[in-house]
Amino acid sequence: GTSTQNIWGVSLNTYSRSDHVHDTTLARSSVFDPGSDVSVSNVDALLPNMTLTPPAGTYSVYFEGSFGGTVASYAVNLSIYVNGVQQANSIRNYMSSVTIEYSLATSCFATVDGTEAIEVRWSDDNVNHVTAYDRYLSLIQLK
Repeated sequence: GTSTQNIWGVSLNTYSRSDHVHDTTLARSSVFDPGSDVSVSNVDALLPNMTLTPPAGTYSVYFEGSFGGTVASYAVNLSIYVNGVQQANSIRNYMSSVTIEYSLATSCFATVDGTEAIEVRWSDDNVNHVTAYDRYLSLIQLK
């Protein structure tokens, strides 16, 4: 038989036979922001609307965003933080000598207790010279 339920905004299915059950649960959460925000700090600060506080568990965390510089020479830094702690393997730096729009992505694994936030922070070596456009933060719980 098959049963379907909706938990945490995701449709979940369980398939069973008389001798065993297959649980195909996929818990995920995501946030998308199509707005534009200009950098406000030369030290890591929260990228607006890029925070999720998922239920306890271990997650694959993925972020992707579109950025653009307003001056010919700048550097942007981007990383994922879990409960206020920078995840060293998620640090990304981009330096440019032209005013173009580009994509940056980063990822990591994170284990949280259900009260801890997962967020993306960024900085600009010359404050107000980088704009963040479309951006997406996604979490998929690992079993």
